[in-house]
Amino acid sequence: MMANQAEIQPGHLVLDPFVGTGSIAVACTVFGAMMQGSDLDIRVVKGYAVGGKTKNKGIPGLDKIDKFNIFTNFLHYGIPEPDIACMDVSMLQHKQLYSEAKPVFDAIVCDPPYGVRARSQKIGMKSTKKVKENTNTDEGEHFAMKEHFDFVELHDLLLEVASKLLVPGGKLVYLFHTDDEKPAEENKFPEHEDLVFLRSSRDGLTKHRARHLITMQKK
Repeated sequence: MMANQAEIQPGHLVLDPFVGTGSIAVACTVFGAMMQGSDLDIRVVKGYAVGGKTKNKGIPGLDKIDKFNIFTNFLHYGIPEPDIACMDVSMLQHKQLYSEAKPVFDAIVCDPPYGVRARSQKIGMKSTKKVKENTNTDEGEHFAMKEHFDFVELHDLLLEVASKLLVPGGKLVYLFHTDDEKPAEENKFPEHEDLVFLRSSRDGLTKHRARHLITMQKK
């Protein structure tokens, strides 16, 4: 459904900045896209966080797979592997990267973390931790700790990145979480002056919570 909303065609360049285990990337690749993705959690990308081999549930070839990681499904289905970077999505706004960024993606399709199933985080140093200087490297400061990534800030970043990296007419398709028990302002769909809202559909999760499949287009 998300790949359809993005109107992905063979040869399109598509980005998933919250790639996770790669399920969205698989769907977009089946539609003929060339995928690029990033994720903060190297354990998922490398397969460290994937459990042991599961029982064969009628899936041909499953018992022959020795290692499970983000590329396993692509190999299993014989489709091109994506280019994946282990990075914090907020780094896409890094001064140097952002100033040199060009609109190259035909679509951005993703499922941002919304704090229920998975916490939204970014690279940073918790205030309760002491900062230790590293004098053995010329690469500058490195903060390995993770800190909370505000829900509103995360989506504002996603729209800003989309406005910069999407080609004119390119689609941004993402899932947005709402909670009726929270203030209406927190449930308001994100907006950006360079992106036009096209449509949304609601998927009820619980009595109060829902996720919305939102499609926007760069002007």
